[in-house]
Amino acid sequence: MKPDQTVTTAFLNRYKAGKAHFEAIYRSGKLSTCSPGFITGYCKGDADHKFMRALHCGREYCPDCGRDGSPIHVRRLNRWMPKVSSMSKVGYLVITIPPALRLHFHSKAVLTDFRMLLKKKLVRMGYERGLSRWHYYGDCSSCAGRGCKACNDTGAGKKWHPHLNVLIEEGYVNDIDNSEMMTELRAWVSQYFRRINITRKPLPVVIHYSYCKTDEEAVNRVKYITRSTFRIYNRATAKMLYGYNSTSSWGRWNIEINEEQALDNGCCPLCLKEKQRSAVKWFKLNTSNNYTGTKVIHLQNGQYYAVSGDRARGPAFASIGMRIKGRARQGAASFIRRPGYNATNYSECAV
Repeated sequence: MKPDQTVTTAFLNRYKAGKAHFEAIYRSGKLSTCSPGFITGYCKGDADHKFMRALHCGREYCPDCGRDGSPIHVRRLNRWMPKVSSMSKVGYLVITIPPALRLHFHSKAVLTDFRMLLKKKLVRMGYERGLSRWHYYGDCSSCAGRGCKACNDTGAGKKWHPHLNVLIEEGYVNDIDNSEMMTELRAWVSQYFRRINITRKPLPVVIHYSYCKTDEEAVNRVKYITRSTFRIYNRATAKMLYGYNSTSSWGRWNIEINEEQALDNGCCPLCLKEKQRSAVKWFKLNTSNNYTGTKVIHLQNGQYYAVSGDRARGPAFASIGMRIKGRARQGAASFIRRPGYNATNYSECAV
């Protein structure tokens, strides 16, 4: 999908299908393939509010975490939407790195430097807050992102194709290609590219801009931006991106969260329902814990309310009947990295 097009129905259907897929897994009391188990959390305002969350590896090339509508995808959405909802208008910038510099951008230092300096430039232009996320690969050239044998039904391309997605507080801009905003941005990006280009020759600058006309359009845009694009395993890219945070935001935010977004933002959903804000403290994974027989109520995305005596807010629908320690994992396609395996085990695709 080209960055200046609207979010397609096919993508939204994949997102919906992915959410339903994981909902069925967690409602049955099971864990996803890459999950090592649960962590527990307690509300600081009411210690009887106990929660459990299934952990995930979070890697974009994981068959589970990289899927549209996965718990990791939904978590990113829930962390972005309170900020996006507080914006009076939502503008969408996509800056594509030219082919001549893509190998140079195969570096955490360069990715961070470009994003940081662009943020500072946007602040000088008057955009005091915003959000950004790197997409590392484009869509599969054979199926245009729909999923086929060539991409193992992931919809992702195999060639390194970094482009930075940015949301700013901007709306409709008249004659955008010749506008002051786009002219200033193109000049700055061109100067940056020329500075790091060995030949010092000017390179083409590709910047797309659009804006969200409705709240629904903004939600769909955030769903698209927060998806995974690095879905087909590449050894060099996996090693380079290890520990890197692809998402960033800047500015001051006065956000409001709802019950669905609460746990992903460290807030107790039960207290929030009573119009109170109370933080949830999460404890690290303890592999000696045994959750067999624990009665829980599934909230969403592998997050549970642990029923405690008479304080249950509804009937328990499942019992977790598995031990964290030594839990068997399912296999995955050999050219997609298996969760928990060493990154050097597989051959790499093109960079």
